[in-house]
Amino acid sequence: MMGSMDGPNRGELGEWATKIEQLGRHTDALTRLGKEIKKRDAKVTVVIGKIEEEVEAGQALARATGEAIKERLSDRGLDNSDRARVEKLAAQFENAGTKFSDISHQVLEQGRAANQAGGGDVRGGGGGG
Repeated sequence: MMGSMDGPNRGELGEWATKIEQLGRHTDALTRLGKEIKKRDAKVTVVIGKIEEEVEAGQALARATGEAIKERLSDRGLDNSDRARVEKLAAQFENAGTKFSDISHQVLEQGRAANQAGGGDVRGGGGGG
């Protein structure tokens, strides 16, 4: 959705705030999956598949949200107060994105290590054999 050339509307700001919260939920889910994969009885390939789904969903959300915020920040028609509100959300988004990225790399590495210890397929997807 393309915003008007005037300042960001409350719906637009609220939508971005919601997406930042969603990214946080993806991060939380990855943290839980990281703990799950460490369990002795974990079904490693199933957990890896869930990890990959969370990573892909989080990356898609981050990409779309980042592009929308960046586009709005490039709007030369923003007044100082509107720019400040968008920049504040951009900073929150950047923090959430960094945390998501760090956790996703950590959990994917845990999955790969657990998978190598179990001798299975690293991707956890397509059938073996």
